[in-house]
Amino acid sequence: MVTRIRWQILIAVVTSLVVVGMLSAVALSNAAASQVLTGDVYVEGVVGTPRQLNPLLHDAFSPPVERDLAALIFAGLTRIDDQGRAQPDLAARWTVSDDGRVYVFTLRTDRTWHDGRPVTAADVVATVRGVQNGQFPGDPALAAFWRNVLVEALDARTIRFELAAPFAGFPAAARLPLVPAHLYGDLPPERWPAAPWSLRPVGAGAYRLLALDDTQAVLAPHAAAAARFDYLVLRFYPTMDAAAHGLLQGEVQSVATVAVAGRRAPAPPPQTTRLTLPLGEYTLLAFNLQHPPLDDVRFRRALALGINRDVLIANVLAGQGRPLDTPILPGTWAADPTAQLPAFRRSEAQQWLGQIGYADSNGDGWLDLDGERLTLPLLIGDTPEYVALAQELARQFRAIGIALEINRVPLDELPNELAAHNFTLALHRWSNVGDDPDVYALWHSSRAEGGTNYPGLRDARSDELLAEARTTTDATRRRELYRQFQQRWVELIPSLPLYQSLLAYDLDRSPVPVDAAPRIIVTRADRLRLIALVP
Repeated sequence: MVTRIRWQILIAVVTSLVVVGMLSAVALSNAAASQVLTGDVYVEGVVGTPRQLNPLLHDAFSPPVERDLAALIFAGLTRIDDQGRAQPDLAARWTVSDDGRVYVFTLRTDRTWHDGRPVTAADVVATVRGVQNGQFPGDPALAAFWRNVLVEALDARTIRFELAAPFAGFPAAARLPLVPAHLYGDLPPERWPAAPWSLRPVGAGAYRLLALDDTQAVLAPHAAAAARFDYLVLRFYPTMDAAAHGLLQGEVQSVATVAVAGRRAPAPPPQTTRLTLPLGEYTLLAFNLQHPPLDDVRFRRALALGINRDVLIANVLAGQGRPLDTPILPGTWAADPTAQLPAFRRSEAQQWLGQIGYADSNGDGWLDLDGERLTLPLLIGDTPEYVALAQELARQFRAIGIALEINRVPLDELPNELAAHNFTLALHRWSNVGDDPDVYALWHSSRAEGGTNYPGLRDARSDELLAEARTTTDATRRRELYRQFQQRWVELIPSLPLYQSLLAYDLDRSPVPVDAAPRIIVTRADRLRLIALVP
């Protein structure tokens, strides 16, 4: 049973709400503004202040609090469960054609926008066509995907999508948050960021926004939602340390933290419950498979054997991460727990390097070949987090006789350098993965030139498996194809996943049983489903 917390006088929301900048347009109605929040109220501390609340405009650089609010206020046709499977949300059901190219979704009849209007097929069409528009100001990758999709309303509740090619992961892509056509439909997408509705959002999610200022957002359950709390408050803090202090002082009831390399996450205060939630993001050491000696699988195996990822996680993340072996995350429906990279064995790593021809000719602990010291360049983004990781890797590489030369570039330049294969080794992170196991874009050979297959993997067997897995709609067959891909991955070791990020969710009185923690949450915002959203 959900634990409810009744704070009779939690927050006095008065008519003189002090707001700043663009947020000044948002306030409670006159009737609600003079009331005190009573009943079951839940308060969470979050870092940052939202700039705009149109969920279609969020990108990797958006404040996480914007995604938090979007998870509460908006909904898509589908949602993702804790095993990475698409489940109905605003849609009641969907069908797929035999050739895997046509999906037809039927909307539920009991879902409305927060202003009371029904959610219709016109809203779906308007949302998708806005993203498809050439002037769409949001994530270019999101726009590129949807521009290959034809969308039409068959009637008020039925939407037909036609894809250019079969794509089994489309139901997960239909998680796209919907915006109301009666507010956004006639507004060109380039004007969306400054639109009033980007500050006074009207969604179809479980919670509606009552008030927003520079200190907090106050939300109440949507009339159609079976909400767990009468009010939900996100209180804004400038830093994670400040949020953790707020939890310690009883200002809030929960705080979520993700460890940053080189900086320990705040310890949980006494008398709190910590849920450790695996996130859909991971950090890996990319190998350029076109550059010697990384083109030799024996050398790659030696590196995998020579790096102790458990020690790296302990030293750099204070344990707030977990090793993984393939790009398909543990706990998701397609994960194969038997696909495992070789475990850390330093002596065996040195044996492999010796078989290739490397030796400590000078007796100084450094390996060389034909008199040349084995030195590997490591490309990183110029941030304290990447520097801390690189320094730990350099320490571990030194133990097997390999020198690392750390080369820094501005973080926003790192993707371009990776796509151009201007590296030998590189550190980078993938995020928002886990909503579908399709990794075609990351590892198929067609994406090796200028795409996101940064290591340049070109393997005919992997290509076959990935191509079929993204087109078949047979779930059993898909799982088998991804099992085979993961087995092939650990044979080739095209890169070395270092760790999957873990979210530490500290709650002063847990509103969910600890054993109800999900196997994975795709984004940090998905944690809010544990306390606030309908199942």
